[in-house]
Amino acid sequence: SRFPHRAWLYVDDLLAALHRSTCPEQCALLVALLSILHAPLSWRKAQLGELISWCGWELDFGCETVCLSADKVAKLLALLAPLCSTGRCSRKHLESCLGLLVWACTLSKHLRPFLAPLFRDLHGTAGTLFSIDPRFWGSFREGLDEAAHVRQCPTGLWLPLGGKVLEVSGSAVSLKTEVPRTCASRKPVWVRIQDPKRDSLQIRQTACLAAQWLHTCFSHPQPRSLRLLPLLPCVSAADAMAEGETVGIGGYVCTASRFAWFSETFTSAQIRAQWPDMDKPMQRYISCWEALAQLALLQCAVALQGPGSMPFALPTGSDNTSAEAGLNSLFTTTEPLSRFLRLAATWAEARQVELVVSHVSGERNQFADDLSRARLSGVKHRTADRVRFSLEELARPGQCL
Repeated sequence: SRFPHRAWLYVDDLLAALHRSTCPEQCALLVALLSILHAPLSWRKAQLGELISWCGWELDFGCETVCLSADKVAKLLALLAPLCSTGRCSRKHLESCLGLLVWACTLSKHLRPFLAPLFRDLHGTAGTLFSIDPRFWGSFREGLDEAAHVRQCPTGLWLPLGGKVLEVSGSAVSLKTEVPRTCASRKPVWVRIQDPKRDSLQIRQTACLAAQWLHTCFSHPQPRSLRLLPLLPCVSAADAMAEGETVGIGGYVCTASRFAWFSETFTSAQIRAQWPDMDKPMQRYISCWEALAQLALLQCAVALQGPGSMPFALPTGSDNTSAEAGLNSLFTTTEPLSRFLRLAATWAEARQVELVVSHVSGERNQFADDLSRARLSGVKHRTADRVRFSLEELARPGQCL
């Protein structure tokens, strides 16, 4: 179109971007159309100009930037302040804070991973112990659905409807089939049930640290560009493997004129030196290693472009759906994957780059798979194009909370 124009609608709020040369005429036509359609117009909220306040955003079409309005920032900081120290808060307060944070992170995607600890505290209460007399056991079990939620409460018991059974006599429970059919004891049995309607919530240390970081970030809001980062014209992919006590990552970036690749192998001892809580078999954390491989690939692309390069988005492939979904949305409540998303998001934001991950089937990702397994016969003549990483560099303290 010779005179392009665009419009956005949020519930009953309309925002229109009109060409400067024909703006008065197009605005008049827009008002006439709304009047013909008998759409209610709020002249008190109507604005015309390059600087527009719309739905809590301050939009500058002259500079093509957007930032949070001052009143939204003040409200967000006030909601975050009580969460910046460990203790208890009301469910309503945490829900209000998270609702505003999810909306505020629409443009600040790099902050999304820091919402995960707060969501875990919202939905992950430890539960309350209830004693079930053996005479009530049959009716108690019958009142559970397949996911071990309390759907019917037997007369004489004060169980929270909708509550989730977490433990029976100290043994973890996730399904009704794991709840014993009969009570083997003549004494009351202790059952731990999580009440989804419990008003008082515990803010733990990880959520407290996340709230402090979010408070710091939103205390110094920066205008964000309305334009998407341009895609780097390249072919790139990364892969990871975990076998026994060994973890490997590998990947490559190929542009029209340059090529770079990486291949690194780490032991479980090196991994646990960085993340002591990852004490299970390395294969259990494969989605984390896939995310780490994508972070290394992004660092490889930045090194390939050289200092002073323009911001860009790196289109890449991954054959792991968990890592793909997590890196694209930058959100999961699953640990430790959430930690690796925070690491990737923080590193990328500091350098004004981002990942755009697409799924590639395993058989089509053979080159990256070979690199992750240190099968280097295909690149042994390209040693000058190799980018090296240490695990300490990829998980550098201070890069991420």
